[in-house]
Amino acid sequence: QRHKNHRYKLIAECYPDLLEEIGVNLTTVKRKVAAINVAVSNLITREREVTKQGGVIKEVINAQARIIINLIQQSERQLLQQVDTAVQQKIRLLTKQREEAETVLKQLKG
Repeated sequence: QRHKNHRYKLIAECYPDLLEEIGVNLTTVKRKVAAINVAVSNLITREREVTKQGGVIKEVINAQARIIINLIQQSERQLLQQVDTAVQQKIRLLTKQREEAETVLKQLKG
């Protein structure tokens, strides 16, 4: 049909072409949706892997920290025992020196 020197297609004439174009576009969109779904699935899998790895790393750190703490506590006990031994030896020496000084003092007085 013509209207003021313009040619218009009837809807019935345009429909098959539009339907084909829509089909092509829809196929492209469906492919992109499928690709995005795969990407999302891969990301979810990776998130789970990272979470699991984080848990394993935390367990290893915790175990190593416990080992180090035990070693430090063992060293602390050894050092405290050494201090106790040194103090006892020094006290015995000072007590002996005091007793000798008291003996000398009694002799001088007596």
